[in-house]
Amino acid sequence: MGKKGEALRAAKLQNTRYTFTREQLEERDRAVEAAYKERYEERLRAMFKAEQERVDAEIAAEWKRREEIFGDRGGNDSVYNLMALTIAVPIEVLIDEFDWRPLPPEGRKVHPRSRLARFVIRCEEILNEIAEDENKDIRVYCEDVWQRTGVRLNTVEV
Repeated sequence: MGKKGEALRAAKLQNTRYTFTREQLEERDRAVEAAYKERYEERLRAMFKAEQERVDAEIAAEWKRREEIFGDRGGNDSVYNLMALTIAVPIEVLIDEFDWRPLPPEGRKVHPRSRLARFVIRCEEILNEIAEDENKDIRVYCEDVWQRTGVRLNTVEV
């Protein structure tokens, strides 16, 4: 052959084609699928880890906020927070269920005969008396209220 034949042989060598057996092709497909599956699982693990870290951070922030609200910072803060809650619940019930009028917005004068204002002031006085007297037992106070009013207040150990 001449120049043309040599050129064809050279071109054929440059465009080499490989023939694979079915087993070789299936093995390659399994390797590609395994690599894709591994990359996909790694992405899922990374997304799960990021979401878990975000949730953990939210829980830690909420826990810290609640500790600040209810935690004891060397004083009687938690007792006073509990007492504020003890006043807030009956006030909400009186306004929502018994149609008592809420207090006017802050800055406006409260009418001296307002039942809600008198109720809040008296509750605050009683709770402050209880909190300031370290010798006063809350169980005895609850028993006294039950004797006078017929309303039994049970204490629960937490």
